[in-house]
Amino acid sequence: CCYRIKAFIETNDEDNDTTEKQNVLDNTTTTSSSSSSSNIIKSQALLFSKRSGVDLVIFLGKTGYATSDIAPEIAESLIIKNAPSLAIAITMLVTQRGGSNISLGTSTYRAVAGSDGNSLILTLPGDISTALHVLQKAYPVICQICREMKR
Repeated sequence: CCYRIKAFIETNDEDNDTTEKQNVLDNTTTTSSSSSSSNIIKSQALLFSKRSGVDLVIFLGKTGYATSDIAPEIAESLIIKNAPSLAIAITMLVTQRGGSNISLGTSTYRAVAGSDGNSLILTLPGDISTALHVLQKAYPVICQICREMKR
């Protein structure tokens, strides 16, 4: 249902699993985290959404509370219609992924979901197995939202 997906992977220089993430998500843009890169990421996301007809824009990683964790702020700046219920559902999937124990990584995740009028925009944790778990479980809802946006 969502045919065109663009994922922005925020990395630190020491992030070694970027190649693995790019292999799983075949249409990715990898960026380093710095305050100057936020405008670049935002403009690329706008370009893909408005001109390329991308259905789903995913910000993968940098969703915590460190000063370099700017993905939620970038996503929020693009969104014109919030999807708070989807953000809550995704947060629940992220925390369920940890089983009965809530880990530090899942408890510091900041969910953002919404639409810019053209694309569904989501933030997901940087852990690829958690992100794939969330996408797999949320796929029917994501498809429904993408269909509704095309009407």
